[in-house]
Amino acid sequence: MKEKYDKATRLYEEGVTLADAGTAESMQAALQKFEQARRLFQELNAQLDEAYCLEWLGSVSDSLGDKQKALDYFEQALPPYRTVDDKDREAGTLNNIGKVYSELGEERQALKFFTESLPLYHAVADKGSEANMLIVIGIIYSDLGDKQQALKYYNEALPLYRAVDDKGGEATTLNNIGKVYSDLSDKQQALKYYNEALPLAREIGDKSVEANTLKYIGVVYWDLGEQRQALKFFTESLLLHRVIGDKSGEAGTLNDIGRAYSNLGENEQALRYYNEALPLAREIGDKSVEANALNNIGVVCSALGDKQRALKLYNESLSLSRAVENKDVEATTLYNLFYILSAVNPGFAVFYGKQAVNIYQSLRSNMQELDESVKQAFLKSNEIFYRELADALTNQQRFTEAQQVLDFRQVALLTFTTLEAGLTAAFNQKLETLAAAIRALDEYKRGIGERAPTTDEAAQLQSLADEQIAANDDYLAFLKLAEREFAAPPTEQVEAIAGLPTKEEFVSKLMFVINAQAQRLVTVINAVPRNLAVDIKQIKDKFPDVPDLTQ
Repeated sequence: MKEKYDKATRLYEEGVTLADAGTAESMQAALQKFEQARRLFQELNAQLDEAYCLEWLGSVSDSLGDKQKALDYFEQALPPYRTVDDKDREAGTLNNIGKVYSELGEERQALKFFTESLPLYHAVADKGSEANMLIVIGIIYSDLGDKQQALKYYNEALPLYRAVDDKGGEATTLNNIGKVYSDLSDKQQALKYYNEALPLAREIGDKSVEANTLKYIGVVYWDLGEQRQALKFFTESLLLHRVIGDKSGEAGTLNDIGRAYSNLGENEQALRYYNEALPLAREIGDKSVEANALNNIGVVCSALGDKQRALKLYNESLSLSRAVENKDVEATTLYNLFYILSAVNPGFAVFYGKQAVNIYQSLRSNMQELDESVKQAFLKSNEIFYRELADALTNQQRFTEAQQVLDFRQVALLTFTTLEAGLTAAFNQKLETLAAAIRALDEYKRGIGERAPTTDEAAQLQSLADEQIAANDDYLAFLKLAEREFAAPPTEQVEAIAGLPTKEEFVSKLMFVINAQAQRLVTVINAVPRNLAVDIKQIKDKFPDVPDLTQ
């Protein structure tokens, strides 16, 4: 018995050493060691030791990109920890499951496991881990657009970091709270938290937090229209991101600098920074920053008159922002599509505009318990989107829908016409399929990492890439169909035109008047021409631009 246990322990320790080496070959070898150790512990009924092996098997499988296998291992590790009431290990395993779901892009499923781990960290009085988990949960809620819930979790984390004297965690939390207020357009409140975070980050020498804080302060000044002041903070942030090798932060800040120059009307300078941000975002696989860069380049292209390229970039941005569930970028991109199509296809423009406003409506519905001043600040900052959509609807004589858009007391989603409803459902289905394909390929690449893929992995990469191309082609084909549908006259207008007299009927009536006998002329004039005049007036009233069909 002891000999078998010692052998299992030795295999386990060899597995840990191989896993720590971090190469693809060593991790594959580690899997074999942990599996052998696990079977021996299972034979010995050493449930906790088996659970330790399962945890390692899950972690290594996750690193190798086999997410489903990782989930299976982690879930098998849970029951032994619960049997012996090891809350610390149970919390850690739940956290690991949540991380895998998050990496798969399934944020709501991840949230379920992170939330389950939270009371366990609290029960074992691990304030640091509890605070970290509160921040992770808050970030997910923020990304999903529920700013109210995000603030709740951030505000719970802050005193915990202070209790364990974790100034880095405290500064990060202050930044996160500030960012929520910034997103909700309460800029002064945001600055208050950023100005608390900045000296803390500098005190502990955390250049990453310092760089992020400088960037966030820059965003506030950008939103306030103070572009030169924003550029000052963005430039400081960019230098720090480059010093610490934070490419994601660097790409995001390059985007911000580009936006400041764009607002100053310096489009060539803006493009220069956007074109630095885009390849960097793609290199590190940061889809959120990539989506933002594509959207921003589209804005410049539109301003320079290249509408077709702008449309292409907006559609690329939209699929990426949907893939990473970035509601802010998605709403902005939908609005940009509304704006660029307003002049050429008003119905199609409204289709996008309503979806953009519905995202803002969803965000508003999730902030009902926040201060009234915060809710009003958010509405005021986005009011232009509502008003421009209402103007577009009014121009199309869709007055009831325009009135609904401008009823700011309501936070319900906007209603769709029959045509819009059918196309919106199809649009979202096509876009979700494309987003899922993007996530699948991205996740598989992340599992391989920087090493060269094996033959089988290369084949799978190609298969996933082909699926993404097919989904994108299907999505673009649908957009062409939708464009034609909205460009066509509404069915009721077609039916109204069809119900009017034809040219031949008009001519027949006129000839009847001309050829009538003198003694019947008075009767004819009282009958036929009156009807003719009514017919002509019907056309003129309904469609003033329709030519005179009697000519």
